Amino acid sequence: MRQTKPRPIRTAVVMAAPWSAVDDPVCLKCGIPDHASGSRVTAIERSLKESNQVKRVWVLVLVAFLLSLTGAIVSGKLLAMHAAGAGSGGWLDSLCEGSSGAFNCDVVLNSRWGTFPPRAEGEEMSATGVPTALLGFGYFALMSAWFVLIGQPSTSRRKWCLFPLAMNAVGLAGSLGFLGIMATQLKVWCPLCITVHVANVLLFVVNVFLFRARGAKAQETGKVKQPQAMAPHPTWRLITACIALTFLATRQGHQHGVVATLTRENDKLTAVADEVQNSIETMMATFLDRERLDVSIRPDDPIRYDRPGIPTLVLWTDFECEHCKRFLNFAERQLVDMFDGDIRFAFKHFPTNEDCNRYIKGKPHPNACMAAVFAEGARKLGGNDKFWEAHDLLFSVQKDFAKLSVDDMSRRIGYAPDQLMAAMQSPEVSKRIFDDIQQAIQLGVTATPAMFLDGKRIGELARNVPGFWRELGRVYQVHRQEREGRS
Repeated sequence: MRQTKPRPIRTAVVMAAPWSAVDDPVCLKCGIPDHASGSRVTAIERSLKESNQVKRVWVLVLVAFLLSLTGAIVSGKLLAMHAAGAGSGGWLDSLCEGSSGAFNCDVVLNSRWGTFPPRAEGEEMSATGVPTALLGFGYFALMSAWFVLIGQPSTSRRKWCLFPLAMNAVGLAGSLGFLGIMATQLKVWCPLCITVHVANVLLFVVNVFLFRARGAKAQETGKVKQPQAMAPHPTWRLITACIALTFLATRQGHQHGVVATLTRENDKLTAVADEVQNSIETMMATFLDRERLDVSIRPDDPIRYDRPGIPTLVLWTDFECEHCKRFLNFAERQLVDMFDGDIRFAFKHFPTNEDCNRYIKGKPHPNACMAAVFAEGARKLGGNDKFWEAHDLLFSVQKDFAKLSVDDMSRRIGYAPDQLMAAMQSPEVSKRIFDDIQQAIQLGVTATPAMFLDGKRIGELARNVPGFWRELGRVYQVHRQEREGRS
């Protein structure tokens, strides 16, 4: 019988746990001690927190892009209106169509602040300068490209967060400045402009939140060791692409504005060609067929070359109107000779400034009211001769009128400042200007210069054609000779 060796007793070796069963009870669900479970829960909570933070950041980036895109679209519309002089019939036009009173896009866009740097007082729209709307379009195009291509920089390049914030701060300063100009100087609001500025203010708020979010994430990253570093973002290639895209968009907007401007000018020339039809006779026939209106002249109205029995050209004028100055120069140098000296000029006021003309919205000519009061004050003190002396002085310093004081102007026409100021403050002076404006409105005048020859209105086109005046002077001379022959 084989002897069987006794089988060794296998014993389970229990390793001593490094924690106390009393102090660190085992998790009943997962079989992991509670302190290990707590570490895992903390990691999960941190992961959820970071995930939620990333979602919030990208929501803010999306909102920033939409605000930037809104600003770019509306700025592009303003640029098109600035170039074309009117809306193109799009849905955005409804914000400005029929606007009057305190809201008028055209007044704001055509003001001296419609270009940068701002135009000088009385300078024409075609003067040099970048349309303010183009600057806004380029700014919002840059912000849109930034949030599309770059969004939120990585932690290693978080300093790039300062770039959109700094750009936005400069844009915000511009928005607040233009809002102040509309409120204090123009006293007219452009609804589309307000939309752009409100979008810019909201964009700044979103940028601040984005900047704070990146700062908070940077602090959190500094506390926890990252297993793997993220790739640096944005790269210089991406930043260059962003700037190039902005340049191309702005250039395209500028070209669109140039095309719109050329189209507008072409339409004007086409209209002029259609009206003229290469025929002075057409203009003459149009003038002679016009209705003769009752254009009354007061006994003490300012009249130059006054003689009885000769044609009277009544002029409604604004001392800051460049077209008025141009026509008066033509009248003095050529028109009088075309009529062989047999024509007289009667002056009427129509300042294009809401301070003294309630039919004008805004202040296209900021100094027009003061100039009219100055001329009327001179007429009150010195009669017809002093009025024309003041008249010639005002037109000679038209571009520098805002820089001159009433004291200096008074002395130039031979009056003490206090004496002329007292005459300017007379109720009679303001009433005469008001009466001239009322008469002009009744006759259908809405802009300057407006002129009536013996009660018949001279068309806007005809007044700038020397051949028309030459033919008109010849006709009047023939009529005069016929009257003299009959007498």
